[in-house]
Amino acid sequence: MTEVLGGIKVLDLSEDMAGPYCSMHLGDLGAEVIKVESIEGDTTRHLGPFINGESSLFMVLNRNKKSIAVDLNQSEGKEIVYRLAGGADIFLESFDTCEADKLGLGYEDIARFKRQIIYCSISSFGETGPYKNRPASELEIQGLAGFTQLLGEYGEKTVRLGADQAAIAGGIHAMQGILAAVYYRNKTGIGQKISISLWRSMLQMGAFWLQANRNPDTYAGWMITGPYDHAEHGYATADKHIVFSALGRASGGIEKAMDIWCEFLRRVGLGELLQDPWFRYKGLRAVGLGRDAQEMKPLFEAYFTEKSSEELIKMINEIGGLANAFNDYETMFGGAMHPQIQAVDMVKEMDHPKAGKIKVLNLPWNSTATKVQFKCPPPTLGQNTVEILSGIGYGEQDISSLKKKGVVA
Repeated sequence: MTEVLGGIKVLDLSEDMAGPYCSMHLGDLGAEVIKVESIEGDTTRHLGPFINGESSLFMVLNRNKKSIAVDLNQSEGKEIVYRLAGGADIFLESFDTCEADKLGLGYEDIARFKRQIIYCSISSFGETGPYKNRPASELEIQGLAGFTQLLGEYGEKTVRLGADQAAIAGGIHAMQGILAAVYYRNKTGIGQKISISLWRSMLQMGAFWLQANRNPDTYAGWMITGPYDHAEHGYATADKHIVFSALGRASGGIEKAMDIWCEFLRRVGLGELLQDPWFRYKGLRAVGLGRDAQEMKPLFEAYFTEKSSEELIKMINEIGGLANAFNDYETMFGGAMHPQIQAVDMVKEMDHPKAGKIKVLNLPWNSTATKVQFKCPPPTLGQNTVEILSGIGYGEQDISSLKKKGVVA
């Protein structure tokens, strides 16, 4: 196995979530990532919860990186970035639109020191259009991308997705664009600038509903699983909620699905409902799906609440349906770790110099030839400043002088 990005150097000036998420995974694939932070540190360093003074959120996003703290408002601080850029392959930033140019760190500024550099800029709305200079929060981006209409109750107020979906989607798409640019440069020798918009990333994440969203009257009561499902809490059992479908593994088409559905009803003591044509057919398509399914819930839960989730999941899977429990942190990671998480080696442990032993999530894919390494834990602020400066020609006296002036920390 080999590190696919071994020998690639990344200069990461991004903050918050999207950029750091992208550069972390570049580091996982073998790239050397130098994280350039302000003297105060990345914004996420100041967000709790904290472990021995270290931000959990920062540590989640910044393994496999080295940290140097630089004041970019001083000319000597910019000079450090220019020197680092001359030896870098990828430059990543998430300044507000036009801010990089004002700082003298825009694409043309950096490309003077490395014409083949791959420069990736992450912003809320990109670099063109009436919104190009607007920063935006996660909630604003979800709302402006129409993503919130896919959540909550039909006809009621929209709600946001709790997770920072726009930031993570932006990080994933930034990495996709960077890897494409690396491949292109390997073929042509030409570098380029990539612009990633968190808003466009959210549009892409919701692409499946754009074509279907023509006439609200035609999809308001949609019966087949998709973007218009009812806000779902699952079905209550004796111990926890489950979600299930009689259509899941029905490779034999609707006839096979009907067989599963009929057997399910018989198992739960509702076989007599099969005499009702409406229930027989509409019920099959609605179970577990869409707002129509809510009519079925009281019928099923009367039986479900007398059974454990484990019993029900086993029974439904035995007859060819699909069922699983809704998990939370405790059932996935607390106490005995979930067996599937253990089996796919999803959790790794690292030794942090201040936080102690920490757990991080592995990449979600396996490969027979591409090596993924967890080489170093998330760095403390400026942990590698001296090492990095020494590597680009600064002597001990130079470094001492820069520290006294507050250019680096």
